[in-house]
Amino acid sequence: MRPPSIRANSAARPRLRLTELALLGLVLAGFGIFVARHATIAPAGADASGYFNLARTLLHAQSHALPRTIEGLPMATLPPFVYCPLGFVPDTVAGHITPTYPPGLSLLFAIASLCGWSAGPLLVMALHAGAGLAIAYALVRQTGLSTPWAWLGVLVLGSSPLYLAYAVQAMSDLPALVWCSLALWLASRDGRRSAAACGLAFGMAVLLRPTNALLAAPLALVLGRPSGRWIWFAAGTLPAALGFGALNYFSFGSVLTTGYGNIGEYLSRQWLSASLGHYLRWLPVALSPLFLCALAAPFNTRRFGRTLAAHALWVLLIAGFYSFYYFTHREWWYLRFLLPAFPSLILLALAGGEAIAAHITHRAVRASLWLATALLVLVPAPRYWSELDIAGIGAAGGNFTELCATVAATVPPNGVVLCLEGSGALYFSTHYCIVRWDTMDDAWPRLRDGARLANRPIFAALLSFEDKDRFQRLAPGNWQPVAHRGLTTIWQLTP
Repeated sequence: MRPPSIRANSAARPRLRLTELALLGLVLAGFGIFVARHATIAPAGADASGYFNLARTLLHAQSHALPRTIEGLPMATLPPFVYCPLGFVPDTVAGHITPTYPPGLSLLFAIASLCGWSAGPLLVMALHAGAGLAIAYALVRQTGLSTPWAWLGVLVLGSSPLYLAYAVQAMSDLPALVWCSLALWLASRDGRRSAAACGLAFGMAVLLRPTNALLAAPLALVLGRPSGRWIWFAAGTLPAALGFGALNYFSFGSVLTTGYGNIGEYLSRQWLSASLGHYLRWLPVALSPLFLCALAAPFNTRRFGRTLAAHALWVLLIAGFYSFYYFTHREWWYLRFLLPAFPSLILLALAGGEAIAAHITHRAVRASLWLATALLVLVPAPRYWSELDIAGIGAAGGNFTELCATVAATVPPNGVVLCLEGSGALYFSTHYCIVRWDTMDDAWPRLRDGARLANRPIFAALLSFEDKDRFQRLAPGNWQPVAHRGLTTIWQLTP
């Protein structure tokens, strides 16, 4: 499906290139504004609050944080996770809590916090959302495919419900896409500076998600035989390697230990068939059926060389690894594990599309087929956005901001707040003593009596989707609602 190329004389080519870049800049700016208007980048749930809390810890040059405890009831006397918000693990011996998430996104948030904790992280996500489209465009053009093919790639990625879903929340998946794709683009460029920059981008990709270390094999394929470029590439990876190793050492006692713990217990061959079925079910939604054209990429003899082979290897490695992962097939949005390889998969599909279009000799037919392909991508997209509630995903962070504001307006400064889903957000946004009610086991009577002895009133902050029956079983008592706002209800324990 090769669209008609624009014919231009040699004098017009520089102007055409400038026009191309200007148009791309306008599209990216518009997309960034869209993200900024529809996203709520806030400490929400376990993941987002985990990144925010680690960002603040890094900003203070620390690897641990302190729990907020009830007087007379230190961590060591209670079940270990009682004072531990989501996104942390406890160390009852040392008496502190440790963030569990990889540091990449948190590092970006910490730097951007110079613009404020509201504007800074939002700026990070908006810039990465635009940059993801830019690097997808650049990868297509780098392989020699024409400008219309590159715009088709931008359309596929920018309309993807998965891409949009992770552009409007504080998650590392979309930034990981940007840095992985940037590393592949830089690896295909000549010169030691590009090799060093490739190492920096690869290091950042691993900081964002440690499993992006799989990208080392595709990068090695592009870099080729050992040469001076390898030295510069290795030098570029050093800052991330040393920083990540130091953080792991001070956080968990070993440079090779991360907050993920033993991921091996979640990997098994029994999930393979379900995961592959999940890919076949949701990739046509996330990338349109066009992704199947990637199978024809090896037949594009004009383009398929070491670079495209590296992109194919990257797709196979990341899809293969996560096909054995317990969570991959559980929900549609777990396809996010493959998101860092989406630009590579799109590139392969476009190369395959060009190979198919090469058999069509009539120019008007090729142009019509290209337009039909673009419509195949664009027309169903709004329905998918609606069915998968992309707007609701973007607004979800506001529920946790609302929860924190309601608690702050209702609970006195010495109050103890029982919570679960909002624990990470409350730890970041307030100074209350946080008690995880889901981890109390049989410690509730001691917590209740200890708080009363310390003259601390007890409250519970519950969101509408949390299990209130389970809460009542674990923390029985005379709970009275004292405030309600949106999805948040605040309860107070009365005698």
